[in-house]
This record gives sequence, C-alpha cells and structure tokens, in this order.
Amino acid sequence: MYAGNFFGTKLHRSELHRLLTCAEPGQVLCVESVDRLSRLGQLDWQTLKGTINSKGMRLVVAGLPTSWEHLDAGLNGRSDIAGSVMHVINNMLIDLMATMARLDQEK
Repeated sequence: MYAGNFFGTKLHRSELHRLLTCAEPGQVLCVESVDRLSRLGQLDWQTLKGTINSKGMRLVVAGLPTSWEHLDAGLNGRSDIAGSVMHVINNMLIDLMATMARLDQEK
C-alpha cells in the first residue's frame, strides 16, 4: 500500500514515483477517487496517464463502477466489443473526472 499527502496536485510525488517504479504489467492501481490521484493540469495528467499505461497497469477508481465492474473480463483475456466500448467510456469518464478535480482545485 502506498499513501501520499499531496492529493494529486503535483506530478512528482515520492510515493507515487515509488509505486510506478515497482509496478509490473497487469497490476491494478486502485484509488479512492480520481481527485486523490490527479488534480493536475492537462499536460501533467497526460504524462501520468501515459506512465500508468506504459507500465501495463489498470487504473481502478473505487467510486467509478465502469472502472471495476468489467475488471474480471479484462483480466481473463476476454476482449469483445462490449469490453472495448466500456474501456473507451471508462477512459473518457476518468479524463472528465480529472479535469473536474483540477477545476475544483483552481477554485
């Protein structure tokens, strides 16, 4: 378990860096909510998301059912059209939530 105190406002966080350094393909990065992971600007969010994807990790947000409801299907190698659509929808929702978290932080 990794815990940090910056709540997503900075890209360079020691615990997040340690987590991403130790991560292996197929592992799940589970966060309580997107704003705990990112309140970053668009470029920094894209960098973080790219790092997570390049490590082969799966981002699961506890409060976002689309990120975990079809997790078993994806981990078991099932790749159907519904799973692909859910993957796209999930990514869009996470991006939207990250943007909303950033806007909230700026207020």
